[in-house]
Amino acid sequence: MYCFMLNHFVADSCRPCHCDARRLSAYNNGLHKEMEAGWSKVVGTYFKKTNYLKNNDTPTKVLIESRVIDNKFDIEFSNNVPDLQAKDPWLEIINICRASFAVAAVLMPPSSISYDSTKKTSFKKVFKSNDGDDNLLVDFNRMAMHDAVLNIAILWKSVWNNFN
Repeated sequence: MYCFMLNHFVADSCRPCHCDARRLSAYNNGLHKEMEAGWSKVVGTYFKKTNYLKNNDTPTKVLIESRVIDNKFDIEFSNNVPDLQAKDPWLEIINICRASFAVAAVLMPPSSISYDSTKKTSFKKVFKSNDGDDNLLVDFNRMAMHDAVLNIAILWKSVWNNFN
């Protein structure tokens, strides 16, 4: 359970809504819930907890299914996992949160929705495109998923190296 919670914490640090204290980022205020529902739809049910706890697939099959999801987000990972930049896992996650907060401020500028505002926003408002081009959404989804997976790998590499 501790390993799962650590992975979840690192993945959430890569999510702008998890790193923005404005009310608009609360889960039930539109944007956050819609964003995560969209990712769940793309990921599918193979890794859903209720399905996965009963899974008897080989590690090779699990990795194949993981790569299917990588392909859905147009993500490719190298075989080289970088080292922690901050040399301290806690500081590394703080830096990741700061970067995610910066992304939140770009997606939903504080000049349009202040920190004391009760205003909400929707997924469609943030990612709307006047010309039908959804590149921002595609790029954002790729970045969010890539960073979550890579940062978990970086953290576990650090843990393993310190343990070893």
